[in-house]
Amino acid sequence: MIDFSQDYFALFGLPARYRFDPAELDAAYRKLQTEVHPDRFAAAGDDERRLALQSSSRVNEAYRALRSPLERAHYLLLLRGIDALAEILSPKADRVRRWLADLLSFLFCLFFSWKSWTLVREAIHEGQVTQTTWAPPLWIPYGMMALGMSVLTLQLLLQLTQKRRH
Repeated sequence: MIDFSQDYFALFGLPARYRFDPAELDAAYRKLQTEVHPDRFAAAGDDERRLALQSSSRVNEAYRALRSPLERAHYLLLLRGIDALAEILSPKADRVRRWLADLLSFLFCLFFSWKSWTLVREAIHEGQVTQTTWAPPLWIPYGMMALGMSVLTLQLLLQLTQKRRH
C-alpha cells in the first residue's frame, strides 16, 4: 500500500514544485492505481480492503490536487505553512468562513445520516439482501453507514458549538 505520511508530490515521485511534466503525473497515477485499486483486493480480508479503499482515495485526492494548476499552487502553499485564504481574509472573516464551512458540512452530514437511516429502515421492512451468493441483509452495511454518518454529524455539531464559545 502507500505511505500516508508522504505529501502528494512524493506519492507520485515528482519534485515539489509548481511546474512538472503532466505526462509523468498521469503515468505515476495509473501505476499507483493499478497497485492499490480496491478491485484488486475484492477477495482480501476486511482490513486489506479498507486499506486499499483508503489508499485509492488518497491517490485520487492527490491526483486531483496536482492536476489542477490552482489546486497545485494552493497545495504548495499549504506545504509551506501558508493558508492562502487566511492570508487574504481578516481573522474575523476567516473564522466566519471556517464556521460556515463547518455548518455546511454539518448540514450535509445530517441529511446524509437521515437518508442512511431511511435506507436501513427500508432494508429491514422490505427484507432487502445483497446480490451476492451469500446474500447478507442490506441493513447491515446500511446500518454501518448510518452509524458512521451519525457519529460524524455529532462530531461536527460539537465542533460548531465549541467554535461558537470561542
